[in-house]
Amino acid sequence: MPKEKRSRLVRSSGKKNTATAAAAAAMMVHPNSRRAVQLAKAAHRSDKVERIKASKSVTVANKVAKLMWFKQNMDESKSPAYSQEEMLQLIDKYLHRLDSELEKIISLQTSRGGRGTSSHYRQQHASKEDALRMVMVKERGLFQSGSGIEAPDLTHPKNFQTFKEWFGEENLLPRIHLKKFSEPTNRTTTEEALTT
Repeated sequence: MPKEKRSRLVRSSGKKNTATAAAAAAMMVHPNSRRAVQLAKAAHRSDKVERIKASKSVTVANKVAKLMWFKQNMDESKSPAYSQEEMLQLIDKYLHRLDSELEKIISLQTSRGGRGTSSHYRQQHASKEDALRMVMVKERGLFQSGSGIEAPDLTHPKNFQTFKEWFGEENLLPRIHLKKFSEPTNRTTTEEALTT
């Protein structure tokens, strides 16, 4: 091949062609090679990191929603902090927060609403009703068992003040001390004595 043609080919190839050639060479990895194993590990790790990040963000969002309920329903005019009995009353109110929504679903299912009595209409909100019942049973079980339900510790004056100044920021969650509250054993016996 004459020198003239060779120089034209080199000139026309330029950087663009060498970049695509290098990318093509990098993409062509033998499936049993060490490089293929490294790439698979890196891809698996990045997927795992993303899954963990997503699950943590859901957990944090649920915790923020729970704490915001306590913030909206607490009495900020308490002098130093809540007493233990007042805190148990607030938690009892928290446990009954879904009752009105559940009653609304039940009333929708029992009323005809001019649509007839088809089984489809009666079971329209069945999944939501089941989810609400599962949450209620789980939370009440935690509260009545020894493990307890996690809530902000409003019985401590410093934590009470910190919680009053909190407005739902996720980055300030570590400042709020959470405590597990459970139903006292003598409380259930006194309630049973009052009902009989």
